[in-house]
Amino acid sequence: EMPMIYLDLGAFGTACLLVEERPIKQFGFNGLQFKSFANSEYCIEEDAEGYVDTIYREFEFTARIAEKKFGAENLGEKIKKALEKDARKEDETFKFLHCVYPSADGKTEQPYLSHYIGLDDKNEIASKKYWEFPFMVPRWSKKSREPYGRGRGHIALPEIRTLNKAKEFGLKAWAKDLDPPTFEVDQAV
Repeated sequence: EMPMIYLDLGAFGTACLLVEERPIKQFGFNGLQFKSFANSEYCIEEDAEGYVDTIYREFEFTARIAEKKFGAENLGEKIKKALEKDARKEDETFKFLHCVYPSADGKTEQPYLSHYIGLDDKNEIASKKYWEFPFMVPRWSKKSREPYGRGRGHIALPEIRTLNKAKEFGLKAWAKDLDPPTFEVDQAV
């Protein structure tokens, strides 16, 4: 997942990595899982010190994957109908929202709340607490009072647009070179 983080960070200036413990399959520690997210998938907010402490992430799962992650008993009616054998819509996608933010009471014991919400059925699917914020959100360089970073892509964007426009003009000129407009005499006109 780290190469994707480096690409997003260098190009867009902001990256997001979820680090959490794997689901318990056997007794003891089962390891960590890492997952990077596209910049278009999440929104962030900072605390008073400038650290990201809130994230809202919208994503899609198929009914089959949602059942595997959350359990069929926690899913909404639309997803359950898609999972029925006669429906055969296991690959239909559904939208979900994952919200992680600090608890309002400011308790130090598991201070971060996490909620998964099914947007199609408008129901809460799962919730849990974290001891610490499970997302790493590095920013390349950022201005004060701005939660998102700026990367090398922001600097290169004007040049990229100029080069794209020049290429567009070149293609138009090429088309005219292949089939140029000409003056012809037709009935002495």
